[in-house]
Amino acid sequence: PNTQIAVMIDELQTQNLSDLSPITKIMREGRKLHIAFIGATQKYRIKGDRVSDVMQLADTEIFLKPTRDSTEDVRKTLGFGQKKGLALYSMTRGDCFVCGNLYNRDTSCNCSAVIRGRVFDARDPEAGDMNTL
Repeated sequence: PNTQIAVMIDELQTQNLSDLSPITKIMREGRKLHIAFIGATQKYRIKGDRVSDVMQLADTEIFLKPTRDSTEDVRKTLGFGQKKGLALYSMTRGDCFVCGNLYNRDTSCNCSAVIRGRVFDARDPEAGDMNTL
């Protein structure tokens, strides 16, 4: 009961996201069981889509290069204006935006934030040693 577990799922749109699915149950009740959920997707809609319904329950959302028809919804979800939203169109494989309550070393607590980064591939010898990051 004192151990925090993190569940991370890529390609969230390919999963069973029905109201009775394990993922939806974890999203609704996981915090009281010390379970954190991180979902990643390229297809995203603000409304009327099971992926976005489930992702909006998450503390952390990871957006990889969005599909063409998802870009505007991702821009709005991240709180980007038109100019800042142009960054979504120039994303390449491995680029991501992470949105959520993220640890801030300066304040020593979690703060709501959006950061841009790259997905770390632990299998890539060029990526470096994760222990040195």
